[in-house]
Amino acid sequence: MKSINYLAVLGLLSGIGLLGCGGADDGPSEGPPAVAAVNLPADSIAVAQTRTVNPSFEYPAVVEALQKARVRPEVSAVLRKIHFSPGQMVEEGDLLLEFDDSQYRAAHEAAQADLQAAKAKLYGMNFHEVSRHEAERLHPLVNFHDIRCIMWEPDGGNVDPSGVTNAYAAGARKAGAEIIRFCPVTGTERQPDGTWIVRTPKGDIATEWLVNAAGLWGREVAAMAGIDLPLQPTEHQYFVTETIPEIAALGRRLPSVADRDG
Repeated sequence: MKSINYLAVLGLLSGIGLLGCGGADDGPSEGPPAVAAVNLPADSIAVAQTRTVNPSFEYPAVVEALQKARVRPEVSAVLRKIHFSPGQMVEEGDLLLEFDDSQYRAAHEAAQADLQAAKAKLYGMNFHEVSRHEAERLHPLVNFHDIRCIMWEPDGGNVDPSGVTNAYAAGARKAGAEIIRFCPVTGTERQPDGTWIVRTPKGDIATEWLVNAAGLWGREVAAMAGIDLPLQPTEHQYFVTETIPEIAALGRRLPSVADRDG
């Protein structure tokens, strides 16, 4: 019995395929192979096609600007108002947020007052906190509404600035200090061994210790040594009035009041 030796696809026409195959009898084969017509389903033969495919992929992502800034306000306050929307473009100097830090500033000032009171007690000074009722008795013309902490220094008073300066000078001379008048400092130079050279129009002074006691000009003197001293002099305003009947009727001097919150 002869086996099938080849299979050829001859064509596709109206669903009829022509297949040629070898003989299947026991005797010798004579002539060309037999041709048989076989009915095949129309979709039994597929024609390969080549197409160019551009693959596309989808990934979840967030588009961010090349230049961006993270706003992280390091403050202790209550957020009052926001001046920008999410995704809005902002420029340097734009107002972004408004905070109300009055409560936190009041708590900080109260803590500072407690610290000063503790230091005063350590040095034997009379400085302590009083109640609102006591403060109104001491100064009945002040509105203490919403005041959180009131400190009282009964031994406070007024001094003459010129007199205090001369008193300091007298005490310094008594302790062995030498005061050179009309001798401004033009520069300070720190030496490798930690000592200082003070430049003046009257000559240089070598010293182991240098104390900045320039007061109002302390920032400028510190700058000579390369130190940035955050000191800003402030000019105070004074109002001189005629006699106020309500104050004159008290028969005593009223204490001065300082508002630490400005």
